[in-house]
Amino acid sequence: MKNNYLLIALSIIFYNCGSVHITSDSLVQFDIADYKTYNYFTIDYSHYDSLPYNKSNISYLKNEIDHALKKIGLSVSEKPDLLLNIGVVVQQRTQTRETDPRYDMNYAGQRNYHWEREDLIVGYYDEGALTIDLVDTKMNALIWQGTAIGILSNNEKKIRQRIDDAVDKLFLDLSK
Repeated sequence: MKNNYLLIALSIIFYNCGSVHITSDSLVQFDIADYKTYNYFTIDYSHYDSLPYNKSNISYLKNEIDHALKKIGLSVSEKPDLLLNIGVVVQQRTQTRETDPRYDMNYAGQRNYHWEREDLIVGYYDEGALTIDLVDTKMNALIWQGTAIGILSNNEKKIRQRIDDAVDKLFLDLSK
């Protein structure tokens, strides 16, 4: 019975962790409307060989960024006003819970004992961080950086939904 409650609690936690956390910072005062064109720094795909975070997902990410930037009014150019740098980091995280003497202590015997709280591993998950840097080509300076952090799924469709959500939120924050 205790294990059923744990499974329900974990399901609720992972369901609620479906959101993407966004942070952004403008390093100089600028208005995105002052820029008309953009392009990307060259992407090194050597780090994206492991599935499901592979080259096709990076291509999908670039397409979503293109779509978001076109909504803002920017277009791709060989001589851009802005250069975009994309950084993707995926790390395996450990889900833990702290032991509780009300539920985890199975004492039988003499009174010569002590109890210590400890963290128990209850699962593993992948957390992804997407960072987008905007560099003004005339100043050759970083003007804006946005980061989206969220829990990833092994399901390709869910990964792409998470990419859509992250890009939408990042560029909504940029266009404010």
